[in-house]
Amino acid sequence: MMKKPAQGNKSVAKRPVQANAQQPAERRRNIPKKPSASVSGMKKGTSKKPLANKTAPVSNKPAAAGNKTASGLKKQPLKRPVESAAAISGGQKKAYSSAVKNRSVKSKKRGSRGGNYILYYLLAGIIAVIVFVVLANTVLFNCGTIEVSGNLRYTSEDITELSGIRLGESLLSIDTEKAEQAIVSSLAYIDAAEVEKSFPTKIKITVKEAEKWFGVQDGAKTYVVSRMGKILEENRAADLPVIIGYETADPMIGRTLASSVEGKTELPGMILNAAETAELEGISSIDISDRFEIKVLVDGRITLELGNSNELESKLQIAKALIEEEISLTEYVTVNITNTEKVYVRDNNIIDNTDPAPVMPPETADGTTETADSDTAEA
Repeated sequence: MMKKPAQGNKSVAKRPVQANAQQPAERRRNIPKKPSASVSGMKKGTSKKPLANKTAPVSNKPAAAGNKTASGLKKQPLKRPVESAAAISGGQKKAYSSAVKNRSVKSKKRGSRGGNYILYYLLAGIIAVIVFVVLANTVLFNCGTIEVSGNLRYTSEDITELSGIRLGESLLSIDTEKAEQAIVSSLAYIDAAEVEKSFPTKIKITVKEAEKWFGVQDGAKTYVVSRMGKILEENRAADLPVIIGYETADPMIGRTLASSVEGKTELPGMILNAAETAELEGISSIDISDRFEIKVLVDGRITLELGNSNELESKLQIAKALIEEEISLTEYVTVNITNTEKVYVRDNNIIDNTDPAPVMPPETADGTTETADSDTAEA
């Protein structure tokens, strides 16, 4: 009989717990709860409730030895509120996953669009270059005017025709170097030509006509040569210095003069340039049969023996001073200037005449001249 009340007490004790478990979630949130120091300290009969938007209280007491979260380390304060897994519903998780996925997809699409834009720019640049090149070769830079200057012997039409440049031709396709060579090689009295493009539609041609400088004797023929070394014509070398013993290699009008003997090709120009620097005029001929025994004939009566090509300018300056001061206008003499320290003058009418001719006395420091002890002197 005493067992019945015990069973009744047991059922009465369980009723509040079941009734509390069946309460709605909204009513349970309003029930105050005491904070617990640890999860292990909670009563077994109580259910876990979400701690949404609440920060768990941190106890200043040392962690219990049996607490696995401490394990001998200082307990760190919670940096953000702890939310229970029950607070996030399945629909919220699904929405969050969808948002993250959409954001990653959009970022990827933005990157791919940026790469596509670069390709578009490159393609547009290539197309623009192709269009420009086509227009430049067909419409934009067509030759509309050809201007020729520096010509006296030849007409502008002749020079333009020989250059190979035509009106309406694109300036970009014109080879200026080829046009210059065509003009110089086709016209004997043109020493140099310059072809210049003046955008957008003009071509300028500037020519330098050849100047007769000396003649070269080649057997029975004499070729006229310009300052640029170009053969201009044949057998018309009157009033020009004539080079003897040059030994011309394949002479032809319009070509550059050359000698078949090494060292003679540039020698006439060197001698004539030195004579111009020394202001020595009236050279009739230059004999370079032996290039180490050069002989220059002045006014057809004065022979200058220069030896080799060393100190040509100094030797010709001495010769000019002797001709102006010591040699009369009727004398036929030979002046030996192979050594600038000793100059000898011989009269061509006297055989084996080795008497030195008088030279100009040297100047003193005050600008006066010293008189020589005799009528002869050596330099």
